[in-house]
Amino acid sequence: MHQRFRMENQKKEFTLQASYPTNLILARPLPLLHGGMFSEAVWQAHPLTLLVFYKQSCQTCLFLLPYLNAFYRRLPGRTENLLLVSQDAPAETREFVRRLGLELPVALDYPEYALSRHCNFTAVPALFLIGPSGEILQGSEGFVREEVVAMLDRWKQANRVKAAPLFDDPAAVPAFRPG
Repeated sequence: MHQRFRMENQKKEFTLQASYPTNLILARPLPLLHGGMFSEAVWQAHPLTLLVFYKQSCQTCLFLLPYLNAFYRRLPGRTENLLLVSQDAPAETREFVRRLGLELPVALDYPEYALSRHCNFTAVPALFLIGPSGEILQGSEGFVREEVVAMLDRWKQANRVKAAPLFDDPAAVPAFRPG
């Protein structure tokens, strides 16, 4: 996987190579904040699943999550295959979700961070598109507008979801924010 970043102040582009695993492996199901479990059954039941790892202390996550939540609210039906993965303790996660009014399902990858460690990312937010066999099809770290939009468009198309775009005015949204 490659990530392209454009340094606005220097007008340069550079590429980082991320070494994500080829398949997602869950050592054990992750608890969902509001009950239930996140397991392989979720991605096996859908053409594509989008996981968004976050930490409440991350300013870039605080920037992205309200957009994702608004997108989720506009979906024609609630879905389990677009979900957040919290790296915070359950009580902190519950308060964060309440404070931001998040409606997306939230899996808890705390305190072992087993899934986070398996995915081998170095910054949050970290987004991963997962195929029905658990294959990691695409990953992105930090906020790169083009990548986030492309991943959501790919998710919508594969799952035959009719929904408004993530951003009403993409030009008003920064192209890049580091995680």
